[in-house]
Amino acid sequence: MENALFVGGNTAAGFVGYYPELMRHARRAVILKGGPGVGKSTLMRKAAALLRQRGHNVSCFVCSGDPDSLDAVWDADEALLLADGTAPHTLDPAVPGARESICNLGVCLDEKLLTAQAEDLERLTRSISADYARATRYLQAAAQLRADANAVCQAAAAPDCMNVLTKDILTHVQDTPSGERWDLFAQAITCKGVVQRLDAVLTERTVCLELPFGMSAQPVFDALCSYGRLHQLALTVYHDPMDSGKTAHLRLGGTVITTAFLMDVPRYEPELDKTVLQQNGDRLSFDRAGYELLLHQAVDVLAQAKEKHDALEARYMAAMRYDRLGELQQALLDTL
Repeated sequence: MENALFVGGNTAAGFVGYYPELMRHARRAVILKGGPGVGKSTLMRKAAALLRQRGHNVSCFVCSGDPDSLDAVWDADEALLLADGTAPHTLDPAVPGARESICNLGVCLDEKLLTAQAEDLERLTRSISADYARATRYLQAAAQLRADANAVCQAAAAPDCMNVLTKDILTHVQDTPSGERWDLFAQAITCKGVVQRLDAVLTERTVCLELPFGMSAQPVFDALCSYGRLHQLALTVYHDPMDSGKTAHLRLGGTVITTAFLMDVPRYEPELDKTVLQQNGDRLSFDRAGYELLLHQAVDVLAQAKEKHDALEARYMAAMRYDRLGELQQALLDTL
């Protein structure tokens, strides 16, 4: 899947998504509804393949709950969006019929068959929700340990180091034609671990912010975003997968600023007092080890939720009337 970034992610604050922001970029949006396993992701894959055959610039956005599934397809040439509008990223039309429409694949379900299984379906759904809530608690604890490490780094930082970093990075930024702001994730905490899609982010003009564990570069990113707005540059904010209020990577005009460690690019690091870091060595080691343990535990719980979701999907797939689904899918594809 090309450009397989994330529009939403499992964070320390629970699920966070930027689907309404994505929909605001669209001249036309098709919102797919229906239960699990009704064919939303399959339909989006077919639509993406069809649009690419026509030579369109198409991006696929993958699901943080299941990186093998799609959450949305974006056709940049037509400003056309197809998106999964079911929970946890519920979407509804703002201007029904004029700009957005709903395609309900749930009409292909045998409701009588599902009604007989209602108690089991409800039990599975509740259990999945409980797993996600548990994973969120682990991520909240991990975020607190990372914040503690950041407190040490801030105490060790030279007074003006963030302003110095910002000025150095701005020497690499080229003013380009005006563009819009996009909000996405390049990484997501998933049932398969932390999945990274940096290959879809990095460009030939990439700069690395080399930071110790836990240290936040948000003052630098905030200053760069302000510069971008002032100069009307195209701007894509790739949010931190643990804390969506923070930035992990930024595309400013044609330049990417990343906190991922890269070798063959210009690298900048803050001036830190090594004595302060050494004095807090045990504390920083504990914070990092605890963070990684909690993150691993959250991933394990998300994997358990995925197994239950697969079982839930299987129930719905067994209740699908695929002849009717094929007709509905083809009818939608014919409108593209």
